[in-house]
Amino acid sequence: HAGVTASDQTLATLVFESAGRLGAGPRLLRRYRLATRRHTRKQRMTQTTHPPIALHGFPLSNYYNKVKMVLLEKGVAFTEVNTPLPLKDPALRAYSPMGKVPFIVTSQGSISESQAIVDWLEQAFPEPALLPADPFEAAKVRELTTYIDWHLEICARQLYASAFFGAPPLSDANKDRIRKQ
Repeated sequence: HAGVTASDQTLATLVFESAGRLGAGPRLLRRYRLATRRHTRKQRMTQTTHPPIALHGFPLSNYYNKVKMVLLEKGVAFTEVNTPLPLKDPALRAYSPMGKVPFIVTSQGSISESQAIVDWLEQAFPEPALLPADPFEAAKVRELTTYIDWHLEICARQLYASAFFGAPPLSDANKDRIRKQ
């Protein structure tokens, strides 16, 4: 893909290798790849039974992108509102009392925390289903999601400064420390 760096490819490879070790099947990995590709396409607005959702956050947040990917995968109408941190505006803090992104604003109110948002989207917009009907397969998807959120993302975040903001490259000692995590 144009614009994809070697670092991006390395991270993607790590995600897919980790997913394989956790028992994610080829169907789940194909679905993840397709959703990732859709993430870069124009927003689809195919579900019109609910008013549009406002997704607040910023594109460098993996958790923001997790919610955005689910919205795109499900074809839910939404708008993106660039909401950098810290949340100083009292009106925004009313939507996200902990001052975190992402959060969504719906006709029913606001929801913060990416997994809570994803769970709500799965219930509010059941088609296409993101979780397999089989309880064990669904548990394996949740296992992979938890692994990415709590382990892989934490490691990747340590690379942001040099990967995205021009900070000096990490020392070999830091690279070794991150690889061991």
